[in-house]
Amino acid sequence: MKLKMSELSLAKMRGKNSLKGECPCCHRDTLSVNVSRMLFKCFNTQCDFRGKLISDDDPEAATLGSDPEAATLGSRPGDVLSRKSRSDLGLWNEGLTAVSFDEADDAAAQPSPLAYGESEEERLDVPTAFPEKLDEMRIYPTDYRSMESSELGGMHLLTLDAETDDECQLAARRYLQDQHIPLEVAAEAGVVCGWHAFEVESPEVDPVTHHRKHQWEKQHCIGYVNYVEDRAVNIKFRSVQRLGQQAVAPGQVAPPGGYAKYFAQATHTTRPLAPYGIDTLRGHSYRRITLCEGEKDRLALIAAGVWPVISVPDGAVEDPRPALDIFAPWMREAEEVVIFWDDDPPGRLLRERLKHYFRSRSRVASLPAGCKDAADVLALFGAEVLRGVAEQAAPCRPQQLRRPQDDRAETLRIMDGDFDHGFSLGFGPITDRHLRFTSDGSLTIVTGAPGSGKSDWLADMVARVASHCGGTEPMHVAMVSFESPNKAKLNARILHSILGCDMQRLPREVKEAAIDHLDRYLRHIDFGRHSPSADQIIERAEEVIERGFPIDFLLLDPYSRMDIGIDRQTNETQAIQHMLTAVQNWAAERRIKVELVAHPRKLGLVSNKAGEAEMEEINPYSISGSAQWANFGDYIVSFRRVVRADTETGRPLDYKVMSVLKIRDQDICSLGQVFYVRMPSGRYKEFETEQEAIDHCLSPSYEEVEMEGWM
Repeated sequence: MKLKMSELSLAKMRGKNSLKGECPCCHRDTLSVNVSRMLFKCFNTQCDFRGKLISDDDPEAATLGSDPEAATLGSRPGDVLSRKSRSDLGLWNEGLTAVSFDEADDAAAQPSPLAYGESEEERLDVPTAFPEKLDEMRIYPTDYRSMESSELGGMHLLTLDAETDDECQLAARRYLQDQHIPLEVAAEAGVVCGWHAFEVESPEVDPVTHHRKHQWEKQHCIGYVNYVEDRAVNIKFRSVQRLGQQAVAPGQVAPPGGYAKYFAQATHTTRPLAPYGIDTLRGHSYRRITLCEGEKDRLALIAAGVWPVISVPDGAVEDPRPALDIFAPWMREAEEVVIFWDDDPPGRLLRERLKHYFRSRSRVASLPAGCKDAADVLALFGAEVLRGVAEQAAPCRPQQLRRPQDDRAETLRIMDGDFDHGFSLGFGPITDRHLRFTSDGSLTIVTGAPGSGKSDWLADMVARVASHCGGTEPMHVAMVSFESPNKAKLNARILHSILGCDMQRLPREVKEAAIDHLDRYLRHIDFGRHSPSADQIIERAEEVIERGFPIDFLLLDPYSRMDIGIDRQTNETQAIQHMLTAVQNWAAERRIKVELVAHPRKLGLVSNKAGEAEMEEINPYSISGSAQWANFGDYIVSFRRVVRADTETGRPLDYKVMSVLKIRDQDICSLGQVFYVRMPSGRYKEFETEQEAIDHCLSPSYEEVEMEGWM
């Protein structure tokens, strides 16, 4: 795609931070332009076209104008291009496509490894080159910093010496043997062994925070050393100590049982980390490459004779696409990419992400029944079966055309009841019975009269999904909250639910730790007083994902503050349909759960069975603006707040009713109501009947504040 200069000013007006286009030197779609800083760089490993664009009225242009070498400006490393010099080079306003250097100037036209300055000191002075916006620029293989041998924690390469009595070597061998991975394969892959201090949970409970205390424990471990351009750039430590047993002394036999799953990383490079084994692709053109989820799976596949194999960084926890983008030129020649995935919800999400990334090149491995990953196949069936699974990986057909036999294995699993039954939001079994989300993307419409508690319930939900209370790994949430312009106050509201106690009495270090916990799983997308369109919200969310923050939930509160594009040619119903279509399609493609708050129209009064006037109940067609809300929402839930005095005791009652009005998957949840009482801790306590909620409001336990934290 040719990138026009006119697009830079347009992108700046729209708030975009970066653009991509065709490099004028190598003529590949590898040029990245930082719009706010006007910096450009080609990320093709064979090209180093980079510099800065400035206008003629910029002070830098006046300084360059007196430079006798200004006629050749742009052909030297770190050059700054003015409008005149762009014309000299052929970098026209119509497009970045006509740059050409004379053959005599080829040597001067090739920039040196010094990226943005004339000296090594200028290149390494990152704050001077990229103030505030460094995370918007790409990372390149050359940017990964090397680790010194002293920083590898005194680890040693695995030895094949049969007479060794080193307890670290013996512990590593025992672990590899139990995983059915040959010692020769691990040694050839550069696996190391030694001691490492892991942060483990202590049986003691902190009396203030009610959390288990943590302590550092030194254990036997192996280390997966990762290389980029023959440089060790990070190491992942994995405990190989058996559960319930101290370090194994020489000559002892380890009892049967599992291994403690403690991990640690050491690196000089910020995320995204490089895929494990990526250096095996450098300088080679493989027709087929294999991707898997973990380092152990990579060793298992290599042991089965599969080559080359790389493992995505951080397993299925992080989105692997930013890391793969960095090394895309190394994988460009591969005609087929075999995807090995773990048979669990995160693994299935990783499989879909990789299928979408590699598109027609992707081949998906079908694991035998009872096997969770490639390592299980090796342990249960052997190397020959695992190699056959890799060779028989099925190609992915275009999404527009699928045959039942294309999904035969998945269909059989569903018929056997082995499918994604969704995850718990953490409120409890009553809520889970009526509202569960799967790893697929979805659009949930949350409605209710103003003051009914929609936003407050969602804040409590964020606290729960960002913690372990639902029984799953913490999830990442992005919030676009117009209802809460004070983000610090919103953070405190969420932390109130996470901590579950009076925050004012907590020590400062506990509060700091709570903020650090929330910072790992929450991002606010703040548009200030601007009313964004759905496309602008999606674009900003994509930028958050590109920066390495994988979004599982996106909360939009409320819809009425969005610009849906009503004009003379588009009425409200059409605008809402276009907005919901864009959000729903994006949620499905990205497999993100979108929660959209929409207020109902003005509700009328109706007579109840006792002849008393009360507000009419909300249904899917009560949402203000259009009936399209009922048509497009995958889930629709409404909230109603009941505030009154008890007829017998006269004591005040305050509880909320959540009605699930529409669901997408009737196999995992059902329509119905859940009653909630908001506790003084900020958490919502669920009840199956209204009378149970009333009884709790009247009980002495309602005033209890102290609860166990979720961190």
